[in-house]
Formats: sequence, structure tokens, C-alpha cells
Amino acid sequence: MKMNLAALAALACVAPSALANITTPGYSQNFNGMGATGTSAPALFSIWTLPGDNSTFTDATGIPASAVGGGTQTSPSGALGVFTQNLASPTNGSNNNNGFNFGFSTNTSDRALGTAPTTVGAAVIQAALTNARTTAITSLDISFDVEVVTLRTTANELRGLRFFYSTVGSAGPFTAVPALDVVPSASAVRGSVLAASATVNFPSAIAPGAGLWFRWVDDNADQTSPDQLVALDNLVIVPSPGAIALAGMGGLLCARRKRR
Repeated sequence: MKMNLAALAALACVAPSALANITTPGYSQNFNGMGATGTSAPALFSIWTLPGDNSTFTDATGIPASAVGGGTQTSPSGALGVFTQNLASPTNGSNNNNGFNFGFSTNTSDRALGTAPTTVGAAVIQAALTNARTTAITSLDISFDVEVVTLRTTANELRGLRFFYSTVGSAGPFTAVPALDVVPSASAVRGSVLAASATVNFPSAIAPGAGLWFRWVDDNADQTSPDQLVALDNLVIVPSPGAIALAGMGGLLCARRKRR
């Protein structure tokens, strides 16, 4: 997936598509439509919390797929927080279980959807999409960036975002995709961008009109709040084989371009 995107990045680039569903070219979301002050997540995205506290998930147990379904939806019913990290004079930010509209002072128009769990087991970014094609989907090439907004200050278990999907709804069951887990290293600096990409093969085909639910799960860490803050950006979902689908995408590739 990375090689396909890199090879086609020189294509003429128009504003990225923000398709309502997964069509033949694919789906992309760069979250810039939230604007520098927006308090609402893009359509199809919501923020949830999973029950528990900062000891519910550990490095030893991980986040089991059996614990990822359901939870409490906090946004869009609740407003996102807005936090733009000043990279010249960085701060630690704060916690907000409704999620965050994140940005960086180097380019305040480049936004990302983030999490900051507190007093819960974990925070969840969910995308609910539909197969809008006329044919079934058997696999998807999925890529996205995870941006490091603040640094960890003490030992911090289960850093970053873990990826899961469901074919039946928000209640699950969900399936883990470890290849799309993103874990910032202890040496990651504010403003750094970590890329993830993998092909997800479904055990049963996703029929036209059927739904897919993706979840990025952020553990409530051991350390005193705020946790390390991370954000999801530049999501691209392409029905496989990606190289064929990407050849006609053009503007969809804009979502993967680095703008800093």
C-alpha cells in the first residue's frame, strides 16, 4: 500500500474526496473540514468510551477484541475539544472524553481527530461506513497517519491507537488487526507522524449496502492525566487490489500528502 501510494503521488491532485461511503475508487478523510475551531467530527465519525479506569488494560493483557464493542457514545452528542499544539512552546493539553479537533501551530488548517481518555477504560474513534459499490468487498487496503500531539511524561502503557473492525455494528463483535496498531516510541517528538498501512481481508464478503465499523482504541494510561495525546489523520480506504483502484483515484491521494 505504501509503495502504491508513493508511486502514484505525482498524479494531478485535486481536493480530496470525502465520500459518504466506500465506492469503487475508495474513501478518504483528512479531517480538515472541521476547521481550526470546529467542535464536530466529520459525518460518519463518532467518539465513544469503554468502561473501566486506567488499570483496565495493561501491556500484559493488551486490549482484547472482546472488550472493544459497545461503550458509551460521547460525540457527536457532545462537542469535541479544540487543541492546537504550539510546537515552539508546547503544552501538555488536557483531557476530553468527547474527543479532540487537534492541530499544530505550523499549519493550523491541517486538522486531525484525536482522543484523550480519562476516568474510563479507553477512548474510541469510530468510523461507520457502507459498501456503496455494486459488488461485494472481500478486502480493503487501509492507510492512515497517527500524529503525536503531546509526549508521555511517565511510564505509559499501551501507547497509541489499536485498530479493530466489525461487520455487524457498534456493539460488535470486533476483530483486531495488529498490523494497523500504531505505537509511538518513547523517543517520538511532538508533531511527528507515524504511518500505518495494511490489507484487511474479510472472512466473509461485505455485500453491497452492508456496513463496516472501524474503531481506533486509545487506552487510558497509567500515568497521571493528561495521557499522551495522539490523533488520527489522512485516512484512505481502497477496495483491493489497491494498485488498480488507486490508478483512477487522483484527488483521493491528496489525503496522504504531508502538509507540514
